Amino acid sequence: MPAIRLKTPRAVIKAALILVAIVMPPAHAANATLIVPPFLPEAELRETYSPMMEFIAKHSGIDLTLQTYPNYLAYWQATLNGYDRALALDPAPIVDFRVQRQGWTVLAQLEDSTSQTLAVHQDNLIVDPAELVNKPLAVMPSPSLSTLVMYQIFPNSLQQPELVFKDSSRDVAEALFANEVEAVVIPTALMDGYPELVTVTRTEPLPSLGFSAAPDLSSDEQSRLREALLALSSTTEGQRLLEESGLKPVVPASNADYQGQAQLLEGTFGY
Repeated sequence: MPAIRLKTPRAVIKAALILVAIVMPPAHAANATLIVPPFLPEAELRETYSPMMEFIAKHSGIDLTLQTYPNYLAYWQATLNGYDRALALDPAPIVDFRVQRQGWTVLAQLEDSTSQTLAVHQDNLIVDPAELVNKPLAVMPSPSLSTLVMYQIFPNSLQQPELVFKDSSRDVAEALFANEVEAVVIPTALMDGYPELVTVTRTEPLPSLGFSAAPDLSSDEQSRLREALLALSSTTEGQRLLEESGLKPVVPASNADYQGQAQLLEGTFGY
């Protein structure tokens, strides 16, 4: 007796393929969050870092969503809570905090070091920090670098300025021009944008802003992000992007480059 060959109806095959398509949706690019502290107003941060995010996505296959915060208090609380699938650009103390307390991995950093400047208006003849004791001084809230180093400039808790907190470095500088305060502490890099300001003192340099990856990003994803970050400085496209965005070159870095920096956070709530 000859074997009977069964034919599967085309309709059944088509239905099976549709079911597979539903159960197994098409693959999408991986995604993660780029965390940036509020050292500038949100609109300025988005304008500055959006081109970088697009570049990183193109070179790593990982789409980034920018996470900003209204002020440093919100940023610090989010840091304490931890973040999943994130790439963070932080000042040195926060980089080391993430590494030591939360298991993050440093991937790269912005070139050179960073410092903070205690400044006054050029019409204000103040030449010594001691002259600002009990006088209004604008800073961003702790744990911004401006506040952390302010306590180094004025270590005696009984002989300090009257602090006026502002949400961003731009707001801090503008408080001086609005005559709300007599002095400010801002990143030294911003001083060139305010020729009316003169330096009273400048802090010792710290490692520059660093990029670190959350521990739940796989080693492959971290490697791809590192390569994309470094390509910002090694490719013509990336170099042009950094120049147009006003950002420093991105250079290799490791956890060791930030070791010990978290000590500046001692005394900060939640540290």
